[in-house]
Amino acid sequence: MIALRGSDEFENEDGDLDVGNIFTDWLMTNVDILVDGDNTQLKKAKEFVAEVILENEDSQIYVVGHSLGGFNAQVISYYLEENLLGEDVYGGWFSGNKREVVEKSLSDGNYQFTRTFNAAPFFGERALDAIGIDMDTSTNPAVPLDVVFGETYNDKVYNHQMSFDVLHVIGQWLPSNKLGVEVPAFDYNVDGKVHDYEDVQFQTLVDVIAAYEDEKGPIEAGHRVELGREMYYLYKWIDKQIDNDSDFSNRWTELTSSMDGVVPAHGLRNFYKYYNEIK
Repeated sequence: MIALRGSDEFENEDGDLDVGNIFTDWLMTNVDILVDGDNTQLKKAKEFVAEVILENEDSQIYVVGHSLGGFNAQVISYYLEENLLGEDVYGGWFSGNKREVVEKSLSDGNYQFTRTFNAAPFFGERALDAIGIDMDTSTNPAVPLDVVFGETYNDKVYNHQMSFDVLHVIGQWLPSNKLGVEVPAFDYNVDGKVHDYEDVQFQTLVDVIAAYEDEKGPIEAGHRVELGREMYYLYKWIDKQIDNDSDFSNRWTELTSSMDGVVPAHGLRNFYKYYNEIK
């Protein structure tokens, strides 16, 4: 069993915001997934999995992953099923017979299947069109998008999600998919009420961005730095509107309130009570 963990917590051991983790483990990797369809942690994930196979070359392989680890688990699954991992990690002349050992293990059919939990999805090539932002996305995906949006891996990768998970919400409103099958979302129940992605007032966000573009011009970005700059300008504009326009402030409050709970719903512990249904 190979387990790939998700991102670190927002807070450090002292309970303070860990700015380093927020920037490197949340912002950078998630922007990478949106813009590129890839992320900087995948190289180490592949190396880790290859080393595990080398040490257990005759063992069956099962993969699990949560959040960012769930995205990486999807990619790893593709490399295992297509038997690309040995070449990718041990393609150099200095690797000895490691490549051959990994390739033989996989050609012997040792990879079984993968389960992910609240995994980040792959986004379509124009995912941000849905909110009025002109930018190409998934420009260099770690798995070909025709494979991601196809059905080839439906019997290999099983993606589980909570109905109100933040990544599930984003994935429902922006064009996206996960490699393999997306199992129907489990209910996220708070005080007797089930919350799902439709509870989020997504159209309000679309309207806010449209209003900004009417005043400031279209949001266009050719790369992640430009996207970051544009999001900063949008944030400052929203902040000003909240101070000066009570109707806008009320609508923005309704939007943010409608998203209360999406982060707690992301936690892996939410799946514990559904254990018997998953196994």
